[in-house]
Amino acid sequence: YMKKLIAILMTLVIVFAICSCGNKDKYADNTTVVLTNTSDNKNITIKFEHKGDSITKLSQKEIISFDSLGVGNAMDAQALLEPKIAMIPTIDGYENKITVKDDHVEETVDIDFKKIDSDKINEIPGLNFVGDAKDTISLEETIKELKKSGFKEVDEKK
Repeated sequence: YMKKLIAILMTLVIVFAICSCGNKDKYADNTTVVLTNTSDNKNITIKFEHKGDSITKLSQKEIISFDSLGVGNAMDAQALLEPKIAMIPTIDGYENKITVKDDHVEETVDIDFKKIDSDKINEIPGLNFVGDAKDTISLEETIKELKKSGFKEVDEKK
């Protein structure tokens, strides 16, 4: 009788172990997730650092061709972007750099959600949040929305 009970218990333990592995949240580990969106004139890479489903940091790099800006050289690109560069807010936990290269423009945006004042997030141009920025920002929901816009998740180890 005892051997049967132990066998049944071991079977249940194995079944529960398999079930919990199968249902494990894809983003439960504290790792990074990278998404990209590439078109003829732009290349955007967004890297999320997260703790579970909560985004802790966002790093975005966008490479923009002069064609997409409607300019032919670095000097014209610099002149076009000067007003945008001047309007970049100075906020703890937020950094935005726009660099004009020989044949393209690079824009990098870094947001540390652990440091940034959630009341200041709305001052960042082009940044839209669904819900309250004071709450944690869902990685899964963010990825879902980005995929609707043509972003693809990539394995950064490759």
